[in-house]
Amino acid sequence: MQTIPEELKNSKCCLKCSEFNPKTYKVNFISSEYQKCEKCRQYTYSYNQIVSKIPSWIAGVFVAVVLFPMLCNSIATPFDKDISSIPILPIMVLIQIFIMIFFYRVGLNNESRQKKTKSILQKHINESSDNCY
Repeated sequence: MQTIPEELKNSKCCLKCSEFNPKTYKVNFISSEYQKCEKCRQYTYSYNQIVSKIPSWIAGVFVAVVLFPMLCNSIATPFDKDISSIPILPIMVLIQIFIMIFFYRVGLNNESRQKKTKSILQKHINESSDNCY
């Protein structure tokens, strides 16, 4: 398995066409600017742009375990008398599990994109090294 050179890690790749540095056009979405492949009209990705699975799993655990209970506590405080009859703990645990599964799936999706991008870059490296000889 070859390592990818640093200068290629920021190159764009289309995962649908499996093209390295395809012709692209820019798309504005809210406050961000993305690039789409002209050939298949899918988003292009670079190896360094994709967040790996571990940071997104950590973010999910942080949201589910720290932020969500704080939010629930701040909402429930003014209504303590009315809310005490509702079994909130099982509902809160289910929501936390859902949040963690959601962020885990996001991480798996990003890991899959990163593997595809890496394979496209390695294919390009192999083709360029074959053309040198």
